[in-house]
Amino acid sequence: MKKSYWKLIAALLTAGLLTACQSGDGAGDAGTVLPETEVPAENTVITTPADDVPAAEPVQEDGEKKVTFVSGTSFSGTKRPTVDSDARYLPEEAVDAPQSGKIVYSVNYQPAGKVEGSAVQSAGSASSEVRAVPALGYKFVKWSDGVTDAVRSGDTAEGVYTAIFDYAVLDMPIIVINTDDGNGIKSKTEYENAKFSILGCEQKYQIDEIVTEIRGRGNNSWGYPKKSYKFKLSEKQNLFGLANGKEKIWVLLANQCDQSLQRNHTAYEFARYFDAVAWQPNSLSVEVYLNGEYDGVYLLAEEIKISGDRVNVDDRNINEVDTGYLVELSNYASGEVIYAAGRSYMIHNDLSSDPSIMKQQREFIADYLDQCYNALSGGTMEECAELIDLDSLVAIYLAEEMVKNLDSQWDSFYLHKDAGGKLVFGPIWDFDLSLGNANEGAEEYTDIFVGNGRGSGGSFSTWFAVALTQEWFRQMVADKWAEIYDSISLMPQFILDEGQLGLRSYERNFERWQIFGTVQNRETHYITRLKTYQEHYEYLAEWLTNRLEWLNGVFTDAAFVTDGKEIMMVQWMKQAGGNPWGNQTSSYGNDAAEELAGIYDNLEMYVKGSSADGPEGFPGEGVRNLFDSDKGSKYCVEINGEFEVTVDFKRAHTVKAYMLRTGNDTRDYSSRNPDSWALYGRSGTSDEWVLIDEVTDGEESLGPTNQLWYGFEVDEPTQYRYYKFVFRETGGIMQLSEIRFLGDE
Repeated sequence: MKKSYWKLIAALLTAGLLTACQSGDGAGDAGTVLPETEVPAENTVITTPADDVPAAEPVQEDGEKKVTFVSGTSFSGTKRPTVDSDARYLPEEAVDAPQSGKIVYSVNYQPAGKVEGSAVQSAGSASSEVRAVPALGYKFVKWSDGVTDAVRSGDTAEGVYTAIFDYAVLDMPIIVINTDDGNGIKSKTEYENAKFSILGCEQKYQIDEIVTEIRGRGNNSWGYPKKSYKFKLSEKQNLFGLANGKEKIWVLLANQCDQSLQRNHTAYEFARYFDAVAWQPNSLSVEVYLNGEYDGVYLLAEEIKISGDRVNVDDRNINEVDTGYLVELSNYASGEVIYAAGRSYMIHNDLSSDPSIMKQQREFIADYLDQCYNALSGGTMEECAELIDLDSLVAIYLAEEMVKNLDSQWDSFYLHKDAGGKLVFGPIWDFDLSLGNANEGAEEYTDIFVGNGRGSGGSFSTWFAVALTQEWFRQMVADKWAEIYDSISLMPQFILDEGQLGLRSYERNFERWQIFGTVQNRETHYITRLKTYQEHYEYLAEWLTNRLEWLNGVFTDAAFVTDGKEIMMVQWMKQAGGNPWGNQTSSYGNDAAEELAGIYDNLEMYVKGSSADGPEGFPGEGVRNLFDSDKGSKYCVEINGEFEVTVDFKRAHTVKAYMLRTGNDTRDYSSRNPDSWALYGRSGTSDEWVLIDEVTDGEESLGPTNQLWYGFEVDEPTQYRYYKFVFRETGGIMQLSEIRFLGDE
């Protein structure tokens, strides 16, 4: 990472936007990949200016350092709710009844804590020691007789002594959900009845208790221990004043695959900056308690749906063929599904109940998407503008490109169209695998990414890669970027502010879910080496700062507009071994492969068809696929460390070179190329293996390309009958489509 964080801070100070940032003596925890940065000392008080009141100059009282940050607001100006940590919410009554002649130590709410020690003792003599111990997310307040020490002993009087616990409100509002049956949420299709409350903040945002229905949500994310939820309130609410109006349906996003817990919020805030994006989900970090158990920090957000206050699609006449549409490009498409522009789309609006009209409606929107895609592929700007809201296409492209969204045009990619209107891109959704939090090239802050069709959706048709072949579209991108850059370059500061303002709550989430240093989805070593929450949000701010600077260099270069098509093509061919339409120009990934294939014979016919052996691969992707002469099949195995692939020849041969062929989707999963390998040979099964060749930089020697050959020559070839590769893979999954031995027949 470039050391640009302090350049940003200096710019903010110069502009007068950052009043002060005094710090303590310490830097970030050891092991961070980020530059050493000063952070406020423990006794620092973080304050935010009141509405319409200029921030005061920093003062120092009794050795206490006061720091004023830019925010307490979101990037778009939504003010963060004030947290009330002094209010009381739980009852004080004991859950246990008195017993004659006994001292009973009870609690006021069983999920909130417990009494350690003998809970029932004889009255009349001094009681032995007991301790009130709060559960995670709760705090001990006092005993019912006013004693504030959690440890007590020596009681003699008969009665009930209640350990009173309450919610430990820290830096965020709290949402409490209790299902009617007290069980967890088991289904993402069936709703369960529950009660919903908001507490821990100013009175105007609190909700005492209303009826709701709740279920799970998500595709891949539903498989994680920390679940995301969708809930439907019995009456419309504008929670925390986030939305344009009141709605019943809201979501709680777990963000389990984003250890900064800020990536979705950051992306949503950026998209809302564009006028062409009429609506983008508002969001806010909150702490959640489900059935009394602390469940961590969630992102409360509006759900994408057709509504006057959300995606405002004109679909008033449901029986018209050209009614309004909200569609989602999704690899998980189900329900009302159409196939258009090379992909599967779900229709999210109601269609006519008349089967004949419904059929026409499905055909209409599929055909319209095809027309739009084809116009972008080769039409003029005027032809495209007749069909597409081009400003929205520019906005969504920049939103996805800025954050390098790995899942771009794979899932959660929304478009909509009014009755009689144009195709509009947006809103955006699902950005946990972005902003440096994914592999396959998405971890680096350089490169045009979604604009080159890279990412999970890049193996298919891609709106952005097609659009960027048009010079007029590149000019629109450059113009819009020049307009917004000065403002969006401040975004990393909002990440830093949010991380500090909510620090204790974010840290408590990771007491509940102890995942630092682990791979939950696509985290690279850049992420897994971060061991504290502070390191995570500082890394996110640093990555975004560098990304914005890099993109600014690209989009302000005149060559981006004039020569951009050629630049894109060169990048694509380097990355994919082909062009944006997926047609490969060669079978060879390096010069050695083509040269060696022309010199030596293919010895594949001398390999025993059933002799290949190695660890078991995924279903249909076993080791024998390496020698089946089919580039469409592959060996794909989940493993970590060294493993062997052995092969027998029908008779002894001198292997003078060999070639490895990458898998069918290696461009999108380049980390699946083996890290390193060594080739060995031996004459008989009782002989020692002899090293023939070794490659230590596997991922560099095999490019991020699909189904291309890479050749390697043996320095001192010797005749052997038995050969084996020892591969090393530390990323979890290794794949190759073919291995070919070369020599003289």
